[in-house]
Amino acid sequence: MRCHECGGTYRTRKGTLRLPDDVVKLLVVPDVEYLECDECGAQLYPWDTAKKIGDTRDRKISERLGSGWIRVKASIENRVDRKKMARTNLLVGTASQRTWLPEALLEKIGVGREKKDIRFKMANGKIVTRSIGFAIVHVDKYLTIDEVVFAEKGDLVLLGARTLEGLNVTVNPTRKKLVAAGPIPAA
Repeated sequence: MRCHECGGTYRTRKGTLRLPDDVVKLLVVPDVEYLECDECGAQLYPWDTAKKIGDTRDRKISERLGSGWIRVKASIENRVDRKKMARTNLLVGTASQRTWLPEALLEKIGVGREKKDIRFKMANGKIVTRSIGFAIVHVDKYLTIDEVVFAEKGDLVLLGARTLEGLNVTVNPTRKKLVAAGPIPAA
């Protein structure tokens, strides 16, 4: 296979990957198979390796953030064409108002960018701009429609406070899971 960067040849490699990462700094993924260009060093990852990289990154982020964080499996659905859906794992981030989802996932299911250049202040104080779209979020038996942020590479992927409120769930820190919040207050 020819390299998309320089035209060199990709060769199969096995070993430990050491990848720079914006959040965990250095991501070490042992015992994986990948393709590497023999001229420029560009790498391609088969599905199993890409999944192991993602799982390792998620685990390292959870360790770094502490044991108070929980992870949930979610399905994200296009609000217009409800047959377009993708599944993902999310950290529950009650300090974040919005839910942050990978832009590639949102684009894959056809979620449009409705609001552009919205400013956000990150936990480290850095100001970034991102786009927002509208999607249906499913977690277990709960669902809601909400504004979702198009997360870029290096951004944490989070289930935010507004979505939790829409799902009518709360975090049970002892059981490390989401539970029903009870009746919704009315006027």
